Amino acid sequence: MRAPALGASAAREAWLRPDGWATIGASRERGAISGTPGDTTTYRSRIMDFVLGIDGGATTTKAVVLDASGAVVGTGEADGCNPLVCGFEAAGKQLVEAARVAAEAADMGLAYFASACYGLAGVGRAHDLKRMTDLLGQQGLAAVFEVDHDAAVALYGATAGEPGVITIAGTGAIAFGIDADGKRARADGWGRLMGDEGGGYDLALRTLRAAARSVEGRGPQTELPDRIRQTTGTADLDQLATWLYSSYRSPAEIASLARCALEAAEAGDSVALALVEESAGRLAETTLSVVRQLWPSPVRVTVSYGGTLLVRKGPLQRLFCDAVRERIPQIGVQPPLHTAAHGAALRALAKLRDPG
Repeated sequence: MRAPALGASAAREAWLRPDGWATIGASRERGAISGTPGDTTTYRSRIMDFVLGIDGGATTTKAVVLDASGAVVGTGEADGCNPLVCGFEAAGKQLVEAARVAAEAADMGLAYFASACYGLAGVGRAHDLKRMTDLLGQQGLAAVFEVDHDAAVALYGATAGEPGVITIAGTGAIAFGIDADGKRARADGWGRLMGDEGGGYDLALRTLRAAARSVEGRGPQTELPDRIRQTTGTADLDQLATWLYSSYRSPAEIASLARCALEAAEAGDSVALALVEESAGRLAETTLSVVRQLWPSPVRVTVSYGGTLLVRKGPLQRLFCDAVRERIPQIGVQPPLHTAAHGAALRALAKLRDPG
């Protein structure tokens, strides 16, 4: 698929943010390459044909390689690379691994790119962003590159670079937007202790509590206990508590139990449906917070969605879209045009075509 045509709008300039791009010197280029190309001229010409996009979250790192026409020629995956979860050095290794797999799929030979854009969770604060940028400069995967928040590249992919808002619900939850003047805004994404309302971890906790209430007669009957037992391989609440507390369970592992509520809601379980509806409402309020920050007066706004929970067709996606439209009728909710990793690659390609 071809990249969108480039314009000179303020929004496009904000996406590209020239001051956010780093250029790697010739000595670093050579030092970052595993092995020395036999024909440097041919090699330099060849790398100009490829750009790299990375979507790095807490659970998975996804890479997309585009050729000069904007066509996808390779994809790759690795483990999560949120530096606040796995550490900066481990995050760097996962980024390199995802890029290597994608480069191999693209038949590039060496994982080195003319341009790259990394959309990463865990770099929302300036000092974390700088540290990761420095680390990626040392890795030397691309001649020029940019590091940004994962929600920013997800929005770029969802709208093909146009202004709008994206709400992402995976393990956590965040809404992010950019207007036609390049102004940015976000809501939530504060982690499982402080926020992430409506995300997988939040829904999983409420699902576990509803199951416990049902078993003990403190709440309505529901099929959630059976689904949780099947998922965790436990027989009762005692075993479930052991599963949860006796050894470290990552946030992603616990968040995976949200699937029990989603599947039960799809099967018509009223308790599960109420839990999912509450998640949809929380995500809608997070979305509208960003809309109000960027567009105080009513205007037509494009809203899209991402993350494992919201891209799944079912009650949560439907209830979220309905809740957003009910609150602000002029909002248009649309499925994402591209994945976040694809969006990052399109952004890298746009920078390559318009380096100014």
